[in-house]
Amino acid sequence: KRKYNIQLKSNVTNGCLSQSDKDIIFDTTKPSNSRSKGLQLSPSNKFFSILLKCSVDNLGSGDSTMECVQKELAKDNKKMSNTCSQCFKDSVSCGKSNCWLPCLFGSPCSDRCYNCGVNYCNKELIRCTGLENLPSACS
Repeated sequence: KRKYNIQLKSNVTNGCLSQSDKDIIFDTTKPSNSRSKGLQLSPSNKFFSILLKCSVDNLGSGDSTMECVQKELAKDNKKMSNTCSQCFKDSVSCGKSNCWLPCLFGSPCSDRCYNCGVNYCNKELIRCTGLENLPSACS
């Protein structure tokens, strides 16, 4: 069995320390029924609802996913900083590179897909954001 461990090191550190970035990431608003491409998503909050939906809609492309996220945030007059957006873009790309197989036929919140993303990508995402922890993407 082949293991892919592609570490995508971001050149960003402390990328999400602005109050506006924290307000977006830690927003406690529960999302309404969240679906994408027929998949039931189980996001933990509004930001992760947007991130997961945009990621599925854009087949894990980091650039397209974050363009989608910024458009959705703009509907609420919010904007994630470029450095913070870069951290999440790199994390989405990491998930696509390392977890495409476990994530291919299910929700990003399925155990196999979610655990893969956590194992391969969370440590770098936390380092990049500069935050001590992040809310779980899935509820």
